[in-house]
Amino acid sequence: MPVPGVVRSWDGDEGWGVVDVDEVDGGVWVHFSAIEGRTFGYLAVGEPVGVEWEMTPHPPYQAQATRVLVDESEGLPAGAAASGVLNSQLTIEWDTKNDDQSKN
Repeated sequence: MPVPGVVRSWDGDEGWGVVDVDEVDGGVWVHFSAIEGRTFGYLAVGEPVGVEWEMTPHPPYQAQATRVLVDESEGLPAGAAASGVLNSQLTIEWDTKNDDQSKN
C-alpha cells in the first residue's frame, strides 16, 4: 500500500531522484521506471506522491522504490519540462543539390 511522500530531488537527464517518506531515514531512491501515472517517468521537486519500496540498499539510500504513484489530474508539475529528454527535437534536412548531381 503506497504511503505519502514528497519528491526531494529529481535528475531528469539521468531519470532518478529521491522521495522523502516518514518511514525511511535519508529518503527512498526512485528510478523513472517505477513511476506510474505518466507516459514518461519524471517527478518535480516538492511534488506529493504515493510510494511503495523495499529495503534494498542503493547507496547512500537504504531503500529503493518499487512503485511511485502520481496524480496527473492537476496537469504538468512545475519544473517537469526541465529534462533534456522532454525538450528534445530532431531536424532532418535533405541535401537536394547532391542528390541531383548523383543522378547524372
